[in-house]
Formats: sequence, structure tokens, C-alpha cells
Amino acid sequence: MKFNTKKILITISLLILAAISPNVFVAAQAGMAEFSTLVIQFLLPSVVLIFLLIFLAKFLQFRDITWLAINGIVAGIIATVALEIFRESGFRLGTM
Repeated sequence: MKFNTKKILITISLLILAAISPNVFVAAQAGMAEFSTLVIQFLLPSVVLIFLLIFLAKFLQFRDITWLAINGIVAGIIATVALEIFRESGFRLGTM
């Protein structure tokens, strides 16, 4: 079995960067720093790096990584919108 080192490194880097987003709010709630500070120092750079890695994967013709990353971003946006719809409707109906 042949391993492509560049492909593995891009995949691992994308996974690490994707793990930053859900932990920013948790770190802010734990009192580690203010949410705005964490967004500026961690979230925004990770988003920029994710898009750079997607472009790098596209340039290196790793189509599977490119499409998986783009599909992950789209799925995250759809899931966030759906969660906010249920959260807001639950709040308005008094179930929260």
C-alpha cells in the first residue's frame, strides 16, 4: 500500500484546524479568555488556514480532500442554521 505523505499531512492539518471551531465557545465559557479574543486569535486564523489548505489540495490535485473539506463546510453551515432554527423556535415557545 502506497502512502502519499502530502495528502496525509493535509488531511491531519485540516482535522486539527476543524477542531478549533467547536472548542472556542467552550474555552470562553471555561473562563480561559473572552470569546472575542479567542475568535481573533484562534478561529479566524484557522478558517484562513483551512481555505489555504483546500486551495493547496486543489492545486496538488487531491480532489477527494478538496471535496470532503468543501462538503464539510457546507454541512457545518446547514447544521448550524438548522440548530439555530430549533433553538430559536424553542426559545420563542418557552421550552428553554
